[in-house]
Amino acid sequence: MSLVALMSASALAYLPLITDDTGTQGSDGNQLEFSYDIRKFRQDPATSWGRSAAVVYTRGVSATLDLYLATNYLAYPGAGFNSAALGGKWRFWENKESGQSLALKPEIRQLKLRVEEANGSETNLTSWGIVGIFSQATRFGEMHFNLAVDHVAKTFSPNERSTVFRISLAPVWTISEQWKFGVDGGLQSNPERNGKKHLPYGELGLVHSPHSDLDLALGVRRSWLDRGANSSFLTVGLTWRF
Repeated sequence: MSLVALMSASALAYLPLITDDTGTQGSDGNQLEFSYDIRKFRQDPATSWGRSAAVVYTRGVSATLDLYLATNYLAYPGAGFNSAALGGKWRFWENKESGQSLALKPEIRQLKLRVEEANGSETNLTSWGIVGIFSQATRFGEMHFNLAVDHVAKTFSPNERSTVFRISLAPVWTISEQWKFGVDGGLQSNPERNGKKHLPYGELGLVHSPHSDLDLALGVRRSWLDRGANSSFLTVGLTWRF
């Protein structure tokens, strides 16, 4: 798998969705996000499974600016805590009458990998990413649009792209005060140069808020990869604001 593909998932967004919104925590607000993923990768005739967990702490610096720290744990031999990220989200424009807002979300990451090409030795790679976010309040709930770019400082094959792009859209329906349902879909650049140019994904997500400061999330996602391969994800998550 391409290193860019491993690094292209930004810190947790609008759990359980990939597409993020422009919301921030407000001055002195805090948020903890936990997520656990079970992944099934299939390329006939082989099937493999993987698990990962992520934690993100976010601090509201002002009404429109957040800073966050994130880490990720991969559950397979020799992996463990393999990444750390530092980033922010700045909502730089908002029209409350129309319900529209714009935000930027830059992030820098450090990734630790055990690379076969390097005889199994550990290597540390730095990458960065930035996401442009547009959110629109609607009669049914909200709509979010993302345009993201991710770049890794080093690849291990000339067939790997060091920079990939993602475009995505996620309508979210407010079913009740405690329930939301989202549909997320998008396209990402194929990290491999000698394959399809764009790779699609789709996700269904459900959020239950038993308290105004607590969200429980469940998501099911499918990514259609190159050469007939695909990945399926089951995500469970928890968001606590304090």
